[in-house]
Amino acid sequence: MRLGIIGLPASGKTTLFRLLTGSALPIGEMAVAAHAATPTGVAAIPDPRLAALSTLYHPRKTTSAQISFGDISGIGEDGTVSTKWTNELAHWDGLLVVVRCFESPLVSQPVDPGRDLSRIEAELMLHDLLRTEARLERLPEERQKGSRPRAELEGEAVLFERLAEALRANRPLRELELSAAEGETLLAHNLLSLKPLLPVQNLEEGQTAGPLSTKLNWVPVHGKLELELAQLPEAEAQEFRAEFGVQDSGRTRLLQACLELLGRVIFFTVSEPEVKAWPLANGGTTLEAAGTIHSDLARGFIRAEVIAWDRLVELGGLAQARAAGKLRLEGRDYPVADGDVIYVRFNV
Repeated sequence: MRLGIIGLPASGKTTLFRLLTGSALPIGEMAVAAHAATPTGVAAIPDPRLAALSTLYHPRKTTSAQISFGDISGIGEDGTVSTKWTNELAHWDGLLVVVRCFESPLVSQPVDPGRDLSRIEAELMLHDLLRTEARLERLPEERQKGSRPRAELEGEAVLFERLAEALRANRPLRELELSAAEGETLLAHNLLSLKPLLPVQNLEEGQTAGPLSTKLNWVPVHGKLELELAQLPEAEAQEFRAEFGVQDSGRTRLLQACLELLGRVIFFTVSEPEVKAWPLANGGTTLEAAGTIHSDLARGFIRAEVIAWDRLVELGGLAQARAAGKLRLEGRDYPVADGDVIYVRFNV
């Protein structure tokens, strides 16, 4: 799972990157050299369910689910993005768009998070429109060469005309209903407005989030405050949150929103050597879960024993649940639910 963090200058995206990943990157840089690589980091997702299972099993190792983040620079104050950075954006599974909700002496524009979000969305759609129109121009030449079946090329032309029509109407491509085959066709074209997008309102201390004119789900975070609290022991951080009227950890809320953005559920495997959380696409099957753990488990899959995490904790472990007849036997097509504990039976 990989998410790129983008935003206009002085939006605080590096602050959020540091908050999420624990990176020590400097804050406040207005530009990054064109040759510089995108800083990346990994965030372990806090999960009280994993903590409860670890307390039950006392394993030698407890492994959280993780999300990789990139701090992507290269967006101008007017929202324009260089070709180098549009190519960079193409490599990420989704994008966090950080919008500034506080005054900053570093930029000339007044505070307007809706305007900033619209500028970035417009730039992503413009990039896609140019690529879509270029593809439509090349398709007649491919038909003349006969390098691919004519029906296939005509179907692609219809698809790209549909994309262009949506983009000309300022409609991002993620809003379109696309078949699995159409989605597969578009994978090679690096269309940015297809990507899941999560706006993040970056607030200053004591500020309350205002409305944001968008159909997208969005998350408010007191970025600078949360980064300072992240340096403290958890007990002290909770005291300060109470003092500032912040009910929960903005980092945890943001990471949960990232999981939802990527359409993932979490399942668990438990044993004395390791208790581990695994991300899986929402609707993924036990066979896919087995393959996520190890390809041999999918290749030799027989069936899976499944139980909800809280029921397992209540019963005291897999052995106790098995003895009580509380483990469900599921085949390869069972859709894994968020919070399932899975034990795969296989034979290779």
